[in-house]
Amino acid sequence: MERELLKRLHGYFAGIANPTEEERSIFEQLTGKLPFFHITSVSRDDLRARGFDVTRVSDTDMEHIAREMAGDYCEGAYWDDMEAIASQQLEIPRRPPACCPVCGSELVCFDFESGKHVCQGCGRAWSDNYVLVQFPEDASHFEESEIGYPCFNTEDNGARYVPEYDYIRHFRKDPAANTFFKPVGWPESQNYLGETSIDALCEPIEDEKGLADFGPQTIWVPLCMLGKEPSASEYKAILDEVRNKFADEIAVADADPDKWYEVFVTDDDGGTHTEKSCDTFDEVARCFPGVAESFGVDNTNIDIWQNRESPVNTLPISGKPQRRNLKTHRYGHSIYQ
Repeated sequence: MERELLKRLHGYFAGIANPTEEERSIFEQLTGKLPFFHITSVSRDDLRARGFDVTRVSDTDMEHIAREMAGDYCEGAYWDDMEAIASQQLEIPRRPPACCPVCGSELVCFDFESGKHVCQGCGRAWSDNYVLVQFPEDASHFEESEIGYPCFNTEDNGARYVPEYDYIRHFRKDPAANTFFKPVGWPESQNYLGETSIDALCEPIEDEKGLADFGPQTIWVPLCMLGKEPSASEYKAILDEVRNKFADEIAVADADPDKWYEVFVTDDDGGTHTEKSCDTFDEVARCFPGVAESFGVDNTNIDIWQNRESPVNTLPISGKPQRRNLKTHRYGHSIYQ
């Protein structure tokens, strides 16, 4: 199905005020197809062009040909072509690191379900979290190599928070489950400044490099203490839902140089502040997870804005993407809150 037709059909069914069960089912099916982009198709004309008699070729035959060709492409040049176009033509950056910390293979992909990098060569997997290295393990290698950040919260003066990737690369083993930490920024960090014994496991970041990389009022928090944050696949689902539900508004905003997006945060005092301004929704999708991880997904919002001399009209939008309410602003309308 051509993408423009797919988007038009999706917009049509999305606009039905009181859909029937069948209409709702069709809308859900169309929504499920929006994240996928059509590559090519095969027709009887293609067979005819190669000298075949298509008089008795059925739709079932054509579906079989298409299925077999798709399978051959996926098993052949599909991945190489996709990587070449993404990296060489569009210069889309890869998620670091690009090679396995154990076998060195560059065949590394990111698994959205687990939120981990996975080596296709040896099967090793690792996250973007940090590991606290302390006695009896020796952290001197990391200090000498300027990897990670110092820990002042243990009796080991050389203890250090290091990326899991570097830990596996050096020790050639997985870290213990109770050694994982994550830097949590303000305002969520204030939740871990209590006086209980478990709060004592948290440590404010005070070293120069840590402050420069993570900002003030950031705290090292054991991963086991954190509430379940959305995984990479859940962030993708949130953004896909927004992208699908507001496909028309996003298309207009992406094409209009006078419109822009703001990823903004709701503060504790009820006010807001903007963390990122983006020209396209693709830019929003890249920065949203980072902002949400720093300030909490419940506090992170997306707005479409226009030149403040020309307010955007209020849109007749109904529905709640991912438990969140839609609301309008004077100069723009919120598409995710």
